[in-house]
Amino acid sequence: MSRYEDKPRIEVGAAVIYDDAGRVLCCRRGNGKNPATDGRWEFPGGKLEAGETARDAVVRELREELGVEVAPGRRIAVVEHEYPTFFICLHAVECRILEGDPRICEHKEMRWVQPSELTLLDFCPADLPLLPLL
Repeated sequence: MSRYEDKPRIEVGAAVIYDDAGRVLCCRRGNGKNPATDGRWEFPGGKLEAGETARDAVVRELREELGVEVAPGRRIAVVEHEYPTFFICLHAVECRILEGDPRICEHKEMRWVQPSELTLLDFCPADLPLLPLL
């Protein structure tokens, strides 16, 4: 029996988007969804729908959440993390913006951050293992 069987498993696609200056787009979650992640920073993206790949999910989610069209590239990493009420499998995908300027639709805040400054933000625990890879 897996230790995760008593918790929902969520598959998530997370986009790592660089701008021309080499900065990474980070988004801050609002409050009220989950105490473990409320108000923390994350890489934008969302849950995979049935039959969807991580690349498909980031394209769809970034269109919905940030109003941009992206081209997904290489997979950076897959991170598994256990939160108090669920288990997440986070698929990080490098992306570039093809069309549009990111705008806040669902998040509380958005910033372009130099990779060396990522550790200054309070990231969601599942996103933390990605920081040294960027």
